[in-house]
Amino acid sequence: MWKERFPSIVQDMLSWEAAPYRCVECDCSAPRCKTCMCDAHQHAWFHYIEAWTGEYFKRYDLVSLGLVIHLGHRGQRCPHLSDHTEPSNMVVVHTNGVHNCRIHYCHCPDYPDHVSQLLRARVWPHTLDSPHTTFTVALLRAWHQLWLNAKISGLHFMRAIARYTDNAFPADVKDRTREFRLVSRVFGHLTMAKRAGKYHKLVVPNRDPNDLCTPCFQCSSPGFNVPLNWKEDTPDRLDYIFARTYAGDGNMSLNKRMRKDDKNDKPLSAMGGMWVNDPRMEAMINKSYNGDPNRSDSNQENETCSGFKVGRSQRTGKFRFVEVSGIVAITCRHVFFKSGAVIDLITGERFYFTDFALAGALRGLVFLPKELEKAYRIQEQTTQQFANLVALSGAKTSMKWASMDINTTAPTPSNWKEKVAAYAAGKNIYVLHHAESAYFAG
Repeated sequence: MWKERFPSIVQDMLSWEAAPYRCVECDCSAPRCKTCMCDAHQHAWFHYIEAWTGEYFKRYDLVSLGLVIHLGHRGQRCPHLSDHTEPSNMVVVHTNGVHNCRIHYCHCPDYPDHVSQLLRARVWPHTLDSPHTTFTVALLRAWHQLWLNAKISGLHFMRAIARYTDNAFPADVKDRTREFRLVSRVFGHLTMAKRAGKYHKLVVPNRDPNDLCTPCFQCSSPGFNVPLNWKEDTPDRLDYIFARTYAGDGNMSLNKRMRKDDKNDKPLSAMGGMWVNDPRMEAMINKSYNGDPNRSDSNQENETCSGFKVGRSQRTGKFRFVEVSGIVAITCRHVFFKSGAVIDLITGERFYFTDFALAGALRGLVFLPKELEKAYRIQEQTTQQFANLVALSGAKTSMKWASMDINTTAPTPSNWKEKVAAYAAGKNIYVLHHAESAYFAG
């Protein structure tokens, strides 16, 4: 079947070469002369054109054919543009390669500055002062998806763009990775802020105004998906319907080794992203890690508890050259990572890191932090009391107490004699006061 059509197919293929110029980007593009090719690409600046040399087709940018890009007038020349004004040379990086372009800006009396004109043309300048290198929005969006899904670096992405430009000699294409890293970071941040409604004055109840992340719209939120007076109108037995459930877990494989970082590298979304950025953390870390034995050679013994596998994995010296030993994250029951609730760990798991992460997850809520503060205060008192009891009793007596059954249905002894009698009978154990601990420890 195919062989019967070969002669007509070849004739169709030869029609591509009927004129000296052809576009390899346009679909169903017929060969044209130089002038017609430029006129047809007033809004398609980044197409590659092939010109017949007499022996083969050679690829060129449209600027080689004389195309000049005019901004602000839908591709037409600005009426206030002087005939003596020379176009500006501009390097534009697109998804199909690096292009050399010539651009005329708009010169109307109320025209915006050059940066705004470029952005409205959907090309992103790498600097605010006299830009000469730009990146198209299509390129930045393609990079963003590849970075999220393919996990490639900006360096490898720009190397691929260089091969799109010249696959035979990619080293001859000037490296634009440094400019691309800056532009892609600013583009990603502003896109996230725009989608979060920060520049549209969008207010989501119980969400921090600086939050740029997508919240969980299924979790209970008074004034959003739960009535404001839910606490007064809901019986105590139904409070669980509006409860928020959080879970915290750590990943000890996400390590970061110590290296020399740029001190001038500042976060663009401080207090608005996933990571905890509480200024009180720095003081806490400095106080906690002065003279940390895990940062140097140490004879500290490893955890030997058979049920504490994470503790056994934190071998001595493991964190000597590690700046971040893992992360802890807080999620809701709908498996949404909470913003401001992911925190870097230093030399293993510690409770106050999780406390900071939990505090970040509760940002914007009013009633929950009050109840949490009350629970922490009760827990702290109970923990101190139990610690005093164990310290006075010793390991042997503590193990004996741990093996005794706790009768949760029996009434708590109201006086000292009843407590002594219950302990002597070996039936019940109760939380004791500090003074009472000394009696049983003796």
